[in-house]
Amino acid sequence: MASLSLSGAKGAGRRAHQLHQATASGRPDAAAPGRAVSLSVSVGAATLPRDADSVEGIISVADRRMNRDKAQRKRLGTGALPPSDCSWH
Repeated sequence: MASLSLSGAKGAGRRAHQLHQATASGRPDAAAPGRAVSLSVSVGAATLPRDADSVEGIISVADRRMNRDKAQRKRLGTGALPPSDCSWH
């Protein structure tokens, strides 16, 4: 879990897209030179006070969105979704 001070939902969407892009291309594996490793990240964002009015509420909303993001990327077979497809917009 990361708590970031961003510019609302659009900032969160941009950051999620950046995280997806950074992990989607695979990275060299230090333990096995020349091999790529498949990485992915699931992201769920929520903002105060738009989505909830307590820490527990924010965590709950972000968790649901993270699970939705994970399911959607799994269904599409992709590591990165364009920002416009992120589930918190």
